[in-house]
Amino acid sequence: MAVYLKRNTDIYISTEAFGSANASNTVKLRVKDFSYNQNSNVTGVGRNTLDPTQRRTPVPHISAVAPVTFTLVTYVLPLVDTNVTSPEEYLWVSLMGENTLSSSPTSSTIDFANGNVAELQNLTIWFDQSTQSEGNYRLNNAVVDSAEVTFDINGLAEIKWSGRALNMTEDNAPPLSTDRTTALSYIKNRPSTITMNMDSVNYTLALTGGSIKFDNKNTYYGRNKIGKTSVPVGHYTGNREVTGTLDFYMKSGISETVDLFNVIRTTASNDDYEDTHGALINIDIGGITKTPRIRFTLPQALLEIPRQDFGEVYKLSVPFRAKEQIGSYNTVTYTA
Repeated sequence: MAVYLKRNTDIYISTEAFGSANASNTVKLRVKDFSYNQNSNVTGVGRNTLDPTQRRTPVPHISAVAPVTFTLVTYVLPLVDTNVTSPEEYLWVSLMGENTLSSSPTSSTIDFANGNVAELQNLTIWFDQSTQSEGNYRLNNAVVDSAEVTFDINGLAEIKWSGRALNMTEDNAPPLSTDRTTALSYIKNRPSTITMNMDSVNYTLALTGGSIKFDNKNTYYGRNKIGKTSVPVGHYTGNREVTGTLDFYMKSGISETVDLFNVIRTTASNDDYEDTHGALINIDIGGITKTPRIRFTLPQALLEIPRQDFGEVYKLSVPFRAKEQIGSYNTVTYTA
């Protein structure tokens, strides 16, 4: 009898349904952490009367089965294989809604311009332990609900992917795949920088950390029938939100963080702040000129009033919300 060890799990992701998955559309992905689970809702049916022969215990009934939830945590790892790509490119495709990634020998870009879709790209995901002949599972019709990128001055950039799938099936034979577990170019956070234009003022600021979250606000639906168990049959997208925080040291000087704090603090109370003080932001995790790096371009970001942290060194945390419109969409660019 063998036990299951998390570290022995291999993860495979395909853009096709399991019957059509092969090495051309399936990748083997290295992750830092993962989880997957499914739950159900139980309803108890009983009678509120007093009778010596009455069964007082309600009769349980599974009224609904929820979609399978999953999380995958990956490091940001640009990969050079003729053209630059990211090992987790299929996760970006599902999050974005369209398979429109553009790659070159030096960079790869995820452009959300084609992401205004009613349904996201479905994926098939395998969690497999090659030493076990049973107890390996496949997630069918999986989509990425959200992705949160986190970075800290002393760490490595990573992404937490959260999603749901219609169902889970035992599958002990994953398909042939392209191996994406050999990427070694970790992005170091220490030289991360933000360049920003706000109110015609250019800022170039060193980041000490932060986060960026893309959230599709997906909703799952199914049909309820009397006496039948409701199961999810599909999903549709909601309003995509892009939010996050940017962390800095408090520094004085021209176009430094104190200047930025004062501009936001004094103008945020204006009724037209949202319309007149949008910022064009480029966030370069890993540095502006260094490689590898990943750049998040937010053409229109609304900066909220910053929070101050009074430690031994004063720090500033700036929450933001990114806006999108035709001709002005967020992009993510890997450079190796």
